[in-house]
Amino acid sequence: MATIKSEVQTASALTVTGFSTLNPATSLYVVSAEINHSTNDPLDVLIDVTATTGTTPTGNKQIVVFAKGSLDGTNFGSGPESATTATTNESDLHFVGSLPMNDTTAHRKVFSLAAAYGGVLPTKTKLVLKNDLGVTLTAGSVQISEVWGLAI
Repeated sequence: MATIKSEVQTASALTVTGFSTLNPATSLYVVSAEINHSTNDPLDVLIDVTATTGTTPTGNKQIVVFAKGSLDGTNFGSGPESATTATTNESDLHFVGSLPMNDTTAHRKVFSLAAAYGGVLPTKTKLVLKNDLGVTLTAGSVQISEVWGLAI
């Protein structure tokens, strides 16, 4: 009987236009490019979020990571992708996690996408990142890495 082992694949950048300069005065949210889970059928996708601000955070001092999925690859779940105030529809998004930022140094954290969906990935996902710092970001990036199940 084969043993199944998980293997983390090489990380790649995920396009999230506007994340590196996300200003809560103009928009609290940005949305990523689609992540296609149907090509390699990964067990999970690890999300690596890095962010920096040049001003000491004053708000809730965090970047919040959400996901919205699609079963058909076209129609995604509801919830905000841009707005200057938190909307009542934020609860429609899947909570992935939060990146605490209490100061101006670079902060980084890795999240499991499958955990946000209860263990099973949909066909495609978009990430929604919320600037909940009260100040503008000066740098930010997102990388993703698929986790494959391999029989050994």
